[in-house]
Amino acid sequence: MNENVGVWKNIGDSTVWQTIRKSPIGIFIRSAYWHIHDDWDTATITLNGYTADFETPSPESYMRVKRLADEEEVLSDIVSELQEGDVFLDVGANIGLYSVFAKSTGSKVIAAEPEPSNIEILRRNLTKVNGESQILEQALSDSNGTAHLELSESDGCHSLSDDGIEIQTARLDTLVESGGIPTPDVVKIDVEGAESAVLEGATAVLNEVRAVYCEVHPNKMSGDNDIEDLLQTAGFEVDIVEETGDQYHVIGKR
Repeated sequence: MNENVGVWKNIGDSTVWQTIRKSPIGIFIRSAYWHIHDDWDTATITLNGYTADFETPSPESYMRVKRLADEEEVLSDIVSELQEGDVFLDVGANIGLYSVFAKSTGSKVIAAEPEPSNIEILRRNLTKVNGESQILEQALSDSNGTAHLELSESDGCHSLSDDGIEIQTARLDTLVESGGIPTPDVVKIDVEGAESAVLEGATAVLNEVRAVYCEVHPNKMSGDNDIEDLLQTAGFEVDIVEETGDQYHVIGKR
């Protein structure tokens, strides 16, 4: 494990801290720490030989970047999978952790992110790296239209809901067919429970994709669609990467 990631992960994963972090004393400790350490608005991290700088809008976001969102294995695999000239589609890009490292490989990045404040920071983070990138200010789904995005206190956990801000949605198949974006070679999906909708809106495009990395949030998903089955039906060989908590990654490759 990357050494600078390991330090932060060990602190965050400690039994003592997980026990008290949301208690009054834990909240006090976090508030006092970030009051003293006011340098949380930027983070620098190195992965697979690439060093990237990020603007981080909150202490929580700073920690997510420093810990590589606890997804170092998956992010490292994506960076290794990408080749110069590839098109990388980041569905649920947030502030650009995956997109920035993907752009560093010489790949063209298409980052889909519907939340307005995340979009602005994503845009600034992408400009820190040379190369070509495009931001889709919408959520990818199984229909073209509008939906509602419920904003979470955590800037990485916004999700589609019956309530929240109105956002635009689009099917990946429609975007590619209309010429709005090129066909991606590698796709990453992290959409807080809307994974199956993204894949169902991309049945044609998936036939041309080389690799898919999908974070699955079973406690937030509706319906009976199995992400592993959807990718296998599309012709991918599938592996599972287990993670802490209730989410995990399904990786499909050809």
